[in-house]
Amino acid sequence: NTDKDIAGSKYEIDLSAGYRGEVGKLSYDLGYARYYYAKPGVDCCGEFIASLSLAATDQLGLGARFAYDNDAEVLNSRISVDFAVTDKIGLFATAGRIDNGGQDYWTFGGSYALSDTLSVSASWNDTDVTDGILYVGLDTSFSLH
Repeated sequence: NTDKDIAGSKYEIDLSAGYRGEVGKLSYDLGYARYYYAKPGVDCCGEFIASLSLAATDQLGLGARFAYDNDAEVLNSRISVDFAVTDKIGLFATAGRIDNGGQDYWTFGGSYALSDTLSVSASWNDTDVTDGILYVGLDTSFSLH
């Protein structure tokens, strides 16, 4: 679901393909994502994505992500940190920059594991050009065997 100001649509469909791997404590993800808006059927844009994450300790994770939209010639780069306070409580923060217009953005928040597959989270998301917004989520995970 998106803001109606984006391509005149309330719905977004994302298609992506990529490759993930690990070398020791370093994980990488290389891929491409394409974004489509349901009304009026707009083929908006796509981006090449490269992500790196490092399990610095059992509790601390560090990350970097770079996404480049070749059509618009826009680079979106960010760094992130995740910290496991306990087995159930986690904290996270992200800071990034979109080079087209020089927009900076940041997020910070936390999560609480209700069970092995269910958690609640809250985060503050803000930029230097818009008002911030609080997101509250209920997250679940599952695997197909």
